[in-house]
Amino acid sequence: MNTLFLILLIIVVLVFISEIIKPSINKKTGEPFSKKSTLSGLLIFIVILLFLYVITRPKATPPVSSEVKVTESENQNQLENVAEEVSENTKDVIENVTKEENVEITKEMLNEPAAKTLINFIEAIKKRNWAGAVQYSQLSWQSKRSQYERAQFMEINFDPYKIKSYKIISKDIDSDSYKSYTVRVEGVNVLKNEVHLEMKANVICETMGGPDPNGKWGVNPSSAIMSPL
Repeated sequence: MNTLFLILLIIVVLVFISEIIKPSINKKTGEPFSKKSTLSGLLIFIVILLFLYVITRPKATPPVSSEVKVTESENQNQLENVAEEVSENTKDVIENVTKEENVEITKEMLNEPAAKTLINFIEAIKKRNWAGAVQYSQLSWQSKRSQYERAQFMEINFDPYKIKSYKIISKDIDSDSYKSYTVRVEGVNVLKNEVHLEMKANVICETMGGPDPNGKWGVNPSSAIMSPL
């Protein structure tokens, strides 16, 4: 629109100049148009052009601050990693584990280090203690993120539901350094509606060098994200 407006304005000015140099003849009177009439016509035409320019120009879009852009980018990256696989160091272990479907949980199983780690992780989530949840997370998962990124991941993915109660109902995969549990959760969503949730939590035993039965047990937070039943 800016280019078109300038072109029309230039044409009008050129026409006005030519009228000043050689005025057109008024067919009714047979006399040349006066300079005053020509100038009046020019001004009216310019006003019309300006009016058209004002009502048709695109509205300016308010600038988005860099801070907001960075925050949205970080949140998007976190959400894109929700379905992140268990760390590269544990892939070989997972491929070779003995899988047992829906093994009923016993009191003895709940006293195992892996189950205790999962319970501590869930308790921290229940209390909205994100730093505490990180403490019971998988070592290699922690090593890939800064302290801020770990806590932010916990808050983004676990804050939408408030845990009221939970129960570990089965151990689905069992090996020396990798166990998977199914947890049923009763909770409340952001609309304060009661919801029934399920958590499929992978608990890994490893050192910073990789999976190790003599290492430290930790929950993989990506696997523990709750979903409605």
